[in-house]
Amino acid sequence: MMIRCSFGKTLLISSLCWLAATQCADQQPAPIKPAGFYKALEALIRKHYVINPEGQSEALPASLAPQYQAALRTVHREVLQTHPDYYKKELIRKLQSKPDQLQIQRSILAFLRALPYGSNTAAFPAMINPQERQYGIGVILKQNEAGFQIADVLEGSGAFRANLQPGSVILAVDGTPVPDWHLQSLVDHIKGPLYTTVTLNLKRDVTSSQVTIERGQFDYRPLQSSRWREHPGRTVLYLMPRSINKEVIARIQGLLQEESSTAGVVLDLRKLYDGQLKDCVAAAALFRRQSAIFIEQNRTGDDQEWTLQAQSAFGGFVYVVYDRDSSALAHFWTWLLAGERQVTLLGPILKQIQAFTHETYPLPNQVQLTLTTGMILDARRQPVFDQGLRPDSNMQPGYPPNPPLEAPDPTDPAQMWLAQKLRLSPN
Repeated sequence: MMIRCSFGKTLLISSLCWLAATQCADQQPAPIKPAGFYKALEALIRKHYVINPEGQSEALPASLAPQYQAALRTVHREVLQTHPDYYKKELIRKLQSKPDQLQIQRSILAFLRALPYGSNTAAFPAMINPQERQYGIGVILKQNEAGFQIADVLEGSGAFRANLQPGSVILAVDGTPVPDWHLQSLVDHIKGPLYTTVTLNLKRDVTSSQVTIERGQFDYRPLQSSRWREHPGRTVLYLMPRSINKEVIARIQGLLQEESSTAGVVLDLRKLYDGQLKDCVAAAALFRRQSAIFIEQNRTGDDQEWTLQAQSAFGGFVYVVYDRDSSALAHFWTWLLAGERQVTLLGPILKQIQAFTHETYPLPNQVQLTLTTGMILDARRQPVFDQGLRPDSNMQPGYPPNPPLEAPDPTDPAQMWLAQKLRLSPN
């Protein structure tokens, strides 16, 4: 069985702590045995992984040395350059000598991150109380150079009530430091029984804090929207999608048609992390005036053609906001709108666009492998991956603030830039 998906490096399914609940498992998963697991993992990669962005199905190196070397560094920090076969043998030997399941999982994730293209990862079954129903606190997490960072806080959740802010870094959970964990193990520690609490040690900029948050159920809002009032009597439609799918596209289309006084749109993609690249093509058609064709290419030769049928009847301006840490979905949607006369891009220069598609495969021990299996080409059959992105205004917007969004937020550099450009008063 495989599940088709196409998401960016920040769209980490295992990190969605906002889920109303995690269903309990039927039984405790069996421990991962390193030798057998890596054999199955390597077989799937050799069969399905896209080797390079030119779409050539050349063979992977026999040893997969860079991947095993990266995995070995999670066990032994100082790894010397040596014969390619050494890394795999030494990794298996060390993991078998001390079969720590968390350590084995960290090595697997490092191995997958060392694959050069797309977002390759694995989801593991919960190791903490897997037979109990688990509830989250309402945050979206991602792991980057800063550590485990809060990327989004969902309205109505325990985290929202506790005033957690995007950009905060989690240092400890219930007094236990988190540096040696991986993202999913952090999620497993944060989740727990309904109406219980979890205490997080946080750092934001130079300020440290400790916050106790109640676990619970809450709604997920795939699209946030507001209208900023311009003078005289015109409005700017502010859109901040978390998901992109047919329902969200229809909602955006309805909002564009709702008021004749709409002078322009701000499309803020900094919280977009859920959806497929193909839906970005359909969404971009709402704002484009030129049609285009794109091709999804994979190793099987079963290429899929995506048609962007421009349907923009919207005559106003469009500002698109993204960040370097935004998802591949956000970067691809922004790239689709680049060059349109009425569109202005706000964000950093990007040398590459992670325009790859993925599929999910089952592995032993209830592990789900998400692997890069395809790439997007333009009408000239050139990889989108290599084309990069040059904004009209080069900036680092960072994480957007929590709602409400009724007026530009003075703490957000992107919204303040827009306020000055549109001559709007901030909150």
